[in-house]
Amino acid sequence: MSSNYKGLYVIRNTENEITDIQISAGAHEIPLPIKDYEERDIQPPISSLLEKDEYFNLKG
Repeated sequence: MSSNYKGLYVIRNTENEITDIQISAGAHEIPLPIKDYEERDIQPPISSLLEKDEYFNLKG
């Protein structure tokens, strides 16, 4: 099942593990646990998402 949401960047914990994915949900941006991101078939794939710092550096 395809989703209308879009993954923006990964969120890591203090052990440097990805715990959530920040997504764009219409006019809002919210964090979503990895399991939910994968189950909802949100794109792009996690492996192609930027780190949070990289995302904001590119966004300016």
